[in-house]
Amino acid sequence: LGARFTVPERADYLLFPALEGAHLPLLEGVSVGTLLYPDASATLILGASFEGNLSLRLRGPGILLEENIALRGHPAALWTLRNAKAHFPLGWDVILLEQASKTARVMGLPRSSKIEVL
Repeated sequence: LGARFTVPERADYLLFPALEGAHLPLLEGVSVGTLLYPDASATLILGASFEGNLSLRLRGPGILLEENIALRGHPAALWTLRNAKAHFPLGWDVILLEQASKTARVMGLPRSSKIEVL
């Protein structure tokens, strides 16, 4: 893929098979892009379980009215931080990946999504 390691502030993609509260300080300086180059923002690729106790309400483009999901494996503070950093067109795109015993699911949350912790 041609990927190389770099500091989080310069990374185009950040991969966390399991994101924990201790990782949140790493995300503070991660690029949200600029008004001239919003596409210079980072994409977070996170391992997830779509059967958990963290309830999120999703709104925005691509969602008819709203959608509620339940996640396990992410601190609520992740979504609070993401919301604080997101001012469209700036923000992080997030890809959630779940590998269950017999299935795999993927959910893409573009920076335009509104995410509310319930």
